[in-house]
Amino acid sequence: MPERLLKTKEVASYLNVDMATVARWARQGLIKSVRLGTLPHSPLRIPESELQRALTVGLEATVTPETTQEGQK
Repeated sequence: MPERLLKTKEVASYLNVDMATVARWARQGLIKSVRLGTLPHSPLRIPESELQRALTVGLEATVTPETTQEGQK
């Protein structure tokens, strides 16, 4: 069975943050995400396993030098 993909609104609700924060984390590579289309504003979905990982391990576990540098550009 395929993995459930969550809307940014659902993930934001679980993590008690704004939807824009979830989108920014996805853009920065802090959480894995999938775009449902090829356009930049296509809907963004987060695999349920990523939400579970963020809840158990935390977002800091995925911070790499590349994502840190990207945020500083």
